[in-house]
Amino acid sequence: MSNNYYELLGVYRSEPAAYSDVPLSEIKQGYHAALLDNHPDKQQQQQQTGSAPLLSIPLIKAAFAVLSNAAERAEYDKKLITGGGVAVASAGLPPRATGCTMDLSELTIHEDDPENFRWTSACRCGEDEGYALTERDLEANGDLTSIVVQCVGCSLWIEVQYDIEEE
Repeated sequence: MSNNYYELLGVYRSEPAAYSDVPLSEIKQGYHAALLDNHPDKQQQQQQTGSAPLLSIPLIKAAFAVLSNAAERAEYDKKLITGGGVAVASAGLPPRATGCTMDLSELTIHEDDPENFRWTSACRCGEDEGYALTERDLEANGDLTSIVVQCVGCSLWIEVQYDIEEE
């Protein structure tokens, strides 16, 4: 099962439909715990012990922003239930910080489909187009200005930042 914003905040359920019933208080509790557990001051301690890298604070904040807004959460839950591409990691493991935040302009743009542009970037695992996202992915991300993309060939991920252009 792929991880999602709920699991990123430490809220686990056995099936996607069960996330709709999670009380906001549990989400807030998970948000605060995630911020404390991944505080930048812990970077040095993490490096010394060789433990798993920390999650990015912007990713934690993005997860909370979606899950604490009733309308965005309902849309997110619907996509989660239908498998609409809202995962933030795979293999049942929480996403780990790679220290890689990129601007959308740094990715290679593919304009083969004028109705749905596609952006890609190579991953250090060797996948030429390991990170890929589409215009539809950005539109489905709502009013957020960053999106997390996992490599198709490994468990690494990047955070892609972008500006929303009004048409």
